[in-house]
Amino acid sequence: LTVDVTSDGHGDSVRTMSDGSSMFIQPAECEMTIDDFRRRLRGQTTAHDDRRTNLDVNSRPILADYSISSVPSASKKIPDESVVYYSRQNDCLRKEIPDLYKAFPPGIAWAEEALGPEQPLDAVNLWVGNERAVSSMHKDHYENLFYVASGEK
Repeated sequence: LTVDVTSDGHGDSVRTMSDGSSMFIQPAECEMTIDDFRRRLRGQTTAHDDRRTNLDVNSRPILADYSISSVPSASKKIPDESVVYYSRQNDCLRKEIPDLYKAFPPGIAWAEEALGPEQPLDAVNLWVGNERAVSSMHKDHYENLFYVASGEK
């Protein structure tokens, strides 16, 4: 899997830097097995880091430093305190994890009734994370349905 990794769970978002400027931060992408991802996800602490008291207006830690050397990569060990989540697009479930896709029903009855059974799915995407992984407010530029198995969006 290609897994997203951040220091605090906030990827793909505008962050306040220590000098007051703003920067759009993307998560690092690391390759790992499904088993490694599951172990890491279950092992992540759910407690907030009390050492981070300098927060921006969105209650996110102000980033004191951001450099390419501080971003984990596939060639570096991912720090234990990092937040991992799976957030791919472009039909990731059918393309990257086809065996898991087979576990889902072939359709959703109420969606087929509303949209018509002749409407094939353009993409089937999957997002997996715990409460430490945060998705920024955004608007998708296409129609979509989503299902939350546990937690909240």
